Amino acid sequence: MNLANRRAIDPIDSGLPGPSANAKLESVGVTPAMLGSQVVLDLYDCESERLDDIDWVKATLMDAARAAGATIVESVFHKFAPWGISGVVVIAESHLAIHIWPENRYAAIDVFTCGDSVRIGDACALLTREFQSKRPVQREFARGEQLFQRIDRTTNLPNVRSISPKAQAFLRKGVAF
Repeated sequence: MNLANRRAIDPIDSGLPGPSANAKLESVGVTPAMLGSQVVLDLYDCESERLDDIDWVKATLMDAARAAGATIVESVFHKFAPWGISGVVVIAESHLAIHIWPENRYAAIDVFTCGDSVRIGDACALLTREFQSKRPVQREFARGEQLFQRIDRTTNLPNVRSISPKAQAFLRKGVAF
């Protein structure tokens, strides 16, 4: 997943010719950033016979977190009656969550990370393989990217009111963070 080259539309740019918000940020030494990466993974037509086995589901989600290089903090899973499982693996970098409808042979998975140290693609590949999904659908999102893209039209600098004091100080000095 390559979110580094994503460009969001600046909501306060007028659409007239001129530099984009990202170009303005880059011109003052600030690399446009995001707070997190999220993958929403829909696993349809799962052929695993263990979709309603809570111990297997928990172990598989934990294996996915380890395969991604994440730091596991804790996990919580719940089995519904007559069937179905929901669970979350909390990682130091954020979380992996799952909701399973075995009667539909479907698993809805959310993998969210802050920073770039977790290999989300590795987690998703393991989950798709283990659940034996014949029809995986993966959507990727950059989260929080507009926090760093608002430009103060009077100074042509980022609007620093919406970010942390430490980041404000860096921006005012023109130092990239």
